[in-house]
Amino acid sequence: MPYLRKARAERLEWSHRYTASAVATFILCLIAAALVFPAFTVPEDFFLHVLLVAFAFGFGVDSAVIEGAEWIFSKKTEP
Repeated sequence: MPYLRKARAERLEWSHRYTASAVATFILCLIAAALVFPAFTVPEDFFLHVLLVAFAFGFGVDSAVIEGAEWIFSKKTEP
């Protein structure tokens, strides 16, 4: 629990870039799912498999959105 001790000792600030990337990822995945699977039904035998694949896909898209934002809106540093 070192994080909790650190959180109590310091004032934590939330970066709204995390919020923006989460919203962008959610919208992008929602659009992709609506286009790819308009009438998708999950067989009961494969529910866990489909859930894990969807989680992995969402995690990958979130990473891509965050990296894309870093490339587009990178903070320029002087050498």
